[in-house]
Amino acid sequence: MLNWEIELNKHKRGQKASLFKACFRTFGPRYHCVIRLAIPVALGLLVHYLSEWQLLVEKGLVDKNAPFDWNSYRAYIYYCSAVICVVQCINVYVAHPYFFECYRMGMELRVANTNLIYNKALKLSNSAMRNTTVGTIVNLLSNDVNRFDISLVYAHYLVVGPLQMVVIIGLLWWQIGVSCLAGIAVMVLYIPFQGIMGHLFSKIRISSSILTDDRLRLMNEIIPAMRVIKMYVWEKPFGKLVQMARVREIKAIHKAMVLRSINLSIFFISSKLITFLCLIVFILTDGKLTAQNVFVSLSLINQLRDVMTLFFPYALSLGAESLISLQRIQEFLLSEEYVPNQKQIEANPNAGNGVSEKTKTIDTSVDDIDEESKCKISVQNISAEHTSKDGAVTHILNNISFDVNPGKLTVIIGSVGSGKTAVLMAILKELKIKSGSVSVSGKLGYASQESWIFGGTVKENILFGQKFDERKYTRVVHVAALDEDLKQLPAGDQTVVGDRGVTLSGGQRARVSLARTLYSNPDCYLLDDPLSAVDSAVAKHIFEKCIKGYLSSNCVILVTHQLQFIKAADQIVVLNEGKCIAQGDYTQLLKE
Repeated sequence: MLNWEIELNKHKRGQKASLFKACFRTFGPRYHCVIRLAIPVALGLLVHYLSEWQLLVEKGLVDKNAPFDWNSYRAYIYYCSAVICVVQCINVYVAHPYFFECYRMGMELRVANTNLIYNKALKLSNSAMRNTTVGTIVNLLSNDVNRFDISLVYAHYLVVGPLQMVVIIGLLWWQIGVSCLAGIAVMVLYIPFQGIMGHLFSKIRISSSILTDDRLRLMNEIIPAMRVIKMYVWEKPFGKLVQMARVREIKAIHKAMVLRSINLSIFFISSKLITFLCLIVFILTDGKLTAQNVFVSLSLINQLRDVMTLFFPYALSLGAESLISLQRIQEFLLSEEYVPNQKQIEANPNAGNGVSEKTKTIDTSVDDIDEESKCKISVQNISAEHTSKDGAVTHILNNISFDVNPGKLTVIIGSVGSGKTAVLMAILKELKIKSGSVSVSGKLGYASQESWIFGGTVKENILFGQKFDERKYTRVVHVAALDEDLKQLPAGDQTVVGDRGVTLSGGQRARVSLARTLYSNPDCYLLDDPLSAVDSAVAKHIFEKCIKGYLSSNCVILVTHQLQFIKAADQIVVLNEGKCIAQGDYTQLLKE
């Protein structure tokens, strides 16, 4: 949506962005409403003229068989009847298209927000993905946006309801005088009560959304691991986890249903209570009940009941839930994005990094830093941190520096959580660095620690849409140690692996992912622990044939826990808690 881009530009300038304003500017001008108050008035006049005409006929003052007079009570009866019929016809031709337009606007608002969420999900940075689970995105797309389908149908009653109530009070005063205030007092007390109900609906909506996110996150973790759960007979413990998550969510939904049932119960008793109070007070104040004031009062009170005890509460509850959904979507849309061409960012220097200026330039662009060399990676004093939703800051990297030249193998080692993958993310610009610079010359290729396999054949996963070269393909399959695996598969490389590669083992998925990276033929390779999912013999084959053989002329950064291979590395970087505690070749590290 163009209007959301305007709000997003405000956010970039330091101003507050509002998804509600963007949606209102897009769909608000098309909103309109219809008030049907002519029917009770026409009905009252019809009863009045019928009563007067019948009284005149009984007294013999009017002849029923007299010629028709356009200025008589008999004519006024026809006029009022015609008004009632015309208003009903207008309601058919106006109200139904109006509600159709409301539903259509709700659908368009849902689709527009779905489009924003989808596009934003494709642009999330690595740090934003740490704070956003797949369950949250699924909940936004499947639950939150669906609130807009119905909420727009009743939203205008937040304004129309009180206005229509004022008009109806005036008409009731005309019919039964001050007695109408007895019933209206009940209705006036109902408005702040609905404000409290709307606040409660908002709180319940927030809590239920969080519980739904947790349940979806749990299911997204359990379903891919179902094979492991079955193998270790963990069905009952995980079943209890799912059951507990559902029970917590159902409790929150049950509270919302209790509040809605209270609203509906008030709706069914309100018209009887208001009519009873109005007529009792009218009789006690020596008022004279007639067919006219009774029928008109009942009709007006029924309309007031529909507006203030049904549509107005619906508007409050659905509006409160929609506002919470808008806030959740807005929070997601304002998450940090991945910027592929981030050239210059000013940041405060870290202590001890050797920079004396007040500010410095962070360069994370891909450029040719050495025209003579085809590929090169230079990492200079990079530091990065992660800020969680609650504001807690975690330092991920601290002053990491190294250079990778063509034909040289750089191995990064360290304990779990020491920052090895974070270095690769910084080179890929998936991790926003706070200070320092990363310069890359040439095309990057990345083999992730968690293999990504799509539903298709093994060959399609390796080619990944590129043109097939038989010689190159055969060599890549060989150096990735996939020869024997393809022979064992029922259809060779034409075997369909299924979604997420469910028919392959963990080691096979890792090697298919590695083969895809090799076939793309980049200049620089970032290999995130490709040897962890394979046995020692296969790991030795991949290291000797692939990393030291096939990639001998490229820039290669290998993250690994297999310390038996670091002897062959040209440069070793040892990390601990985001800091570089040792750097050099194997001989230098032994001396140190």
